[in-house]
Amino acid sequence: GIIKGYSDGSFRPKNAITRAEMSQLLVRSIGTLVNGGGEQVLGDVYGTVTVNQPGTVLKDTRIAGDLYITGGLGTGAVTLDNVVVTGKIIIAGGGEAEAGNDSVILRNVEAENLTVDTTNGQYVSLRAEGDTSIKNALLRTNAFVQDRTDAGYGLLNLTLNGRTDDPQFSLSGNLKDIVNLTPDSTVNISAGTAQSFVVDETAIDSSLNIGNDATVRELNLDAATNVTGTGDIGKVTVGANGSTITMLPDTIDVRPGVTANIYGQDMDNKLGLESSADPRILASYPIM
Repeated sequence: GIIKGYSDGSFRPKNAITRAEMSQLLVRSIGTLVNGGGEQVLGDVYGTVTVNQPGTVLKDTRIAGDLYITGGLGTGAVTLDNVVVTGKIIIAGGGEAEAGNDSVILRNVEAENLTVDTTNGQYVSLRAEGDTSIKNALLRTNAFVQDRTDAGYGLLNLTLNGRTDDPQFSLSGNLKDIVNLTPDSTVNISAGTAQSFVVDETAIDSSLNIGNDATVRELNLDAATNVTGTGDIGKVTVGANGSTITMLPDTIDVRPGVTANIYGQDMDNKLGLESSADPRILASYPIM
């Protein structure tokens, strides 16, 4: 809908564009511009909404289109509170946490898709809380993500597909399903629980650190990965040679023909099964 053509239905791409036509393109691209800062209530909006002012709190708004948070924020912050976006949310601005707060706060926000892709590679801190529900979230640039929502809410499917020279992602909270597609990346889960974490075969030479207060319930390694830390792993499935895991998972599944160094021991399929076997109680031992 940005380019609509002439009233007779024609479109003339070889014509020189006029200033009036260029103005229409800009207006349609930017849509509703929120640049006043402070609390803003838009109600029902059709089309694109653009936020480019730090300190903005966008409340009680339903957007039938896309929401852009632009580089105009600099390293400032923005809060979305009770906002529904039927299109996608694109975070292209914002900075690291300031004064203990996060640069982008999603409170009771509903959207199908969200993308973090800053124009200058700025490290963004993002927090989801309340009844926020984002079906698909994509991190294209370095970010810290904190999910404070309950089960069934939050960033339901989080994909890490960085395009920076030194891709780094930090995650914490009640994390759901995570897939890392980024080669040479560093992912740190500092605290909380991740339901599943998949290292895709494209994420070669990547590393994962699981902090002391963090748990990954299901870890799938489809590429050689260096897994470090003092956290917990419920079940690990190793599908590629060359992985190293410093901690001892509860259950280990090493695919046939694959070996991995786990808890200081080289393990294949057989040793993985033996390590995962439940301890047997002798028949003469009292049953409690």
